[in-house]
Amino acid sequence: MIEPTRHQDNSNQAAQLVRILGVFQKVLKEVMIEVTPYTEASIAKFTKLTLTTQNRIIKDLEHYVRTLYQYNHTGGSIKDTKSLTEFALKQNNWMTCDNFMSQLNDDDVVEIYRTDFTQLYRNLKFLEVCSYPISELYIAPWTELYRRPQQITDSVVNSIIELLDSGEMKTIKCSVPSHFLEERYSEKRYLYKIDQKLFSPVFTKNTKELIGFIGSLSADILTSKKHNSTSDFTKIRPLSL
Repeated sequence: MIEPTRHQDNSNQAAQLVRILGVFQKVLKEVMIEVTPYTEASIAKFTKLTLTTQNRIIKDLEHYVRTLYQYNHTGGSIKDTKSLTEFALKQNNWMTCDNFMSQLNDDDVVEIYRTDFTQLYRNLKFLEVCSYPISELYIAPWTELYRRPQQITDSVVNSIIELLDSGEMKTIKCSVPSHFLEERYSEKRYLYKIDQKLFSPVFTKNTKELIGFIGSLSADILTSKKHNSTSDFTKIRPLSL
């Protein structure tokens, strides 16, 4: 196992990002998961972000890689969704609802997002079904990365905003039907069948500051890049409608 390196030179954020992504790739190879750490296009996009945003991305990614590394050294399997997620919450001094955690299983895709819908955490099941370079997950918000029927997106986003605005520590079941989801601009352009499951807010333990939200879903890859054009996708309807 390679010990993640701490960034020390803030004069070259892109180089720091590439280095940490390389460590991330090696950590995942140890559990037989192959990922694309970054592309030249994503690094170019990264360099156009504000310095504050670049540093935040580096910090978030470095902390996530260190979480995987440290959990692996506890003797646990980083493919154990519930245990890894509990460990990540503890390492960050975050908290979410017990009834959310109790309903997780290893087939679930589990993600934690900031309130701006940029991803902070994902379990390994997510990485097994995602074809985006890892860098894109930190640079672009979820709404830019994925496309699905607009009424589904509106319903999901509105339910999350309502949950977060309530300030309550509660878990809600997403009421949207099974539907199709497409990666907008990844190389493979995966098309998935999605069953959205649960959402719960994530707060800091000590100050109860709202960090964002945690969500779970099931995702089955249906086809890859060669499936439908963008115009074809507009004909796809929620599966239960």
